[in-house]
Amino acid sequence: MVRSWILVSIGLCCLVAPNDRFVRAEVRPPFKTGGIYEDEPQLLLDESERSDASVEQGAVVPAQAVDERYRLPKTSVPIHYDLHLRTEIHRNERSFTGSVAIQLQVLEATSTLVLHNRALSIASAKLSSLPNGVTGTPTPIGDATFSTDTTFEHITFTSPMLLQPGYYLLEVSFEGRLATNDDGFYVSSYVADSGERRYDTGVRASTYDLTIDNLFTDFAHRYLATTQFESTSARMAFPCYDEPALKATFTVSITHSVTYSAISNMPQQETITEDDMRTTVFQRTPLMSTYLLAFVVSDFQYRINGPQRVYVRPNAIQEATFALEAGVKILKALDDHLDIPYSAYMPKLFQIAVPDFAAGAMENWGLVTYR
Repeated sequence: MVRSWILVSIGLCCLVAPNDRFVRAEVRPPFKTGGIYEDEPQLLLDESERSDASVEQGAVVPAQAVDERYRLPKTSVPIHYDLHLRTEIHRNERSFTGSVAIQLQVLEATSTLVLHNRALSIASAKLSSLPNGVTGTPTPIGDATFSTDTTFEHITFTSPMLLQPGYYLLEVSFEGRLATNDDGFYVSSYVADSGERRYDTGVRASTYDLTIDNLFTDFAHRYLATTQFESTSARMAFPCYDEPALKATFTVSITHSVTYSAISNMPQQETITEDDMRTTVFQRTPLMSTYLLAFVVSDFQYRINGPQRVYVRPNAIQEATFALEAGVKILKALDDHLDIPYSAYMPKLFQIAVPDFAAGAMENWGLVTYR
């Protein structure tokens, strides 16, 4: 790893999708504190649009139309996800299994719950009511039927009874395959010793047509499972409300080989070992968008300084010192400049250098990924 390649990215992103037909020029939208489905802030015009002499300050101009069919219905919102995944990426197994229990609020009477799903196979789904709120004991309703719309990447769960406004629990079991296009929940690899990476010359019909078991043919390769969810690819790892405005908290647990480790946005809470597999359970996240969720399962090593760590492949561990030193200095400078300590919002900050990474870097809360 050459030092000039190392990018330390610390910051927050906010992605807002417009749902109005107009935007207002040079008017900064006010901060909103109300319900999640209030009218969304209007977009600012870019510089090229503002330079048009026909656009005066405060003028209303047409915006590009948004196809609302891609958006989720406004009948329910997520509150908390309890997500569990199992991967055997240590032996280059590309399939994974998972389950998610979603505490949600129904805002208006409905018999369906519509979430996002891309290329996941749903095994089962069941619904329970939470008559005493999200901290109460679930009361089973029954199995939910489900259907998938691949065009709009929606999955519709149909309840055996009408769901009145209130709190509910949706539990879904599913399976999927790690993608190979650096998007969503995907596979990456590196060469364990010196040498260039070599690929199989086989051509896949599509991202998800992984009939070639050994895409990477060199026995010296090591494999890892990692994520890139921005903008709308959390739905490749688990069924979810995959829109930035639909924030929730997350509890993540991952079962993996004892020879590998798992990291995520939050610190590790506990580990449970059974035979040659280990389940790593993470602390609950703050309220956040799905695209900021992240996790990596690898055999990487790390350097540590207080709450900061830098994870790299074992044969590049000596190169981690520079990134760690830079990260500590940058975070301290930002704390001093903004007078807002990072630790007030997140308990740790990990960096990880992913061998296959499409963007320059990604500012996942608590787990910055970069090329």
